[in-house]
Amino acid sequence: MFNQSLPNHKIIWLNETESTNLYANSILKENPADETAIVAAFQTKGKGQHTNSWVSDAGKNILMSRIVYPVFLKPDEIFFLNKVVTKAILDFLQTEFSISAKIKWPNDIYVGDKKIAGILIENAVMGSHIKHAIIGIGLNINQENFGELLKQKCTSVKLISGKEFIVNESVIQLLHHLHNCYEMLIGKRFQALTDFYLKHLYRLNESRFFKVDFEKVEGTIVGVNHKGKLIVLIDGEFKTFMNKEIEYLIHDSN
Repeated sequence: MFNQSLPNHKIIWLNETESTNLYANSILKENPADETAIVAAFQTKGKGQHTNSWVSDAGKNILMSRIVYPVFLKPDEIFFLNKVVTKAILDFLQTEFSISAKIKWPNDIYVGDKKIAGILIENAVMGSHIKHAIIGIGLNINQENFGELLKQKCTSVKLISGKEFIVNESVIQLLHHLHNCYEMLIGKRFQALTDFYLKHLYRLNESRFFKVDFEKVEGTIVGVNHKGKLIVLIDGEFKTFMNKEIEYLIHDSN
């Protein structure tokens, strides 16, 4: 393990850990600096949303968590952290690799109909403000083999570009994009973040099939409200959903 500094950053590099989010939680008692990043070459228990796991070959992808203290946010503004992180990842992919991606609500980044990155944000609320947040990011850089179950659902920078990249260099680049977008949040550029998020929302204004309460329904995503709920027009009625209350049917034949 060694540390490397960037402006307003401390980076902790790990060869292996259970999960970078778990590691970040374990060092909170030491009051790490704002925007401290934990980066691992390999995770033995990579965490995804709820009971999901994140699978990654050692040294091939970005596995990272960042600790931030957005005390200037009210609890009902916490979804702006998601908007910051998704914008940073899309900016990173476009700027560094000329890859155009979309935000698949609530926590994934897609290129076409394949997942290239996942996000896990864990927040701690104290009274009327956010005490801290741990932002976990898994982003496929050089991964080529996702196994039989995931090969039709996942992709990577290498699979798209045909080129291999130095992962640690990509980490530094992504951290700069994260910092720049976090500065937008500090500057309360809420509308700009919201506009970007909506513009790049996966399947926005497209009539598609979803699974709701174990039934296949047709609907159209029209936006995301300020609390982070997905707004879908179904049978002429606008309905809102939290994560796990609605499932995308990616190929519509599921």
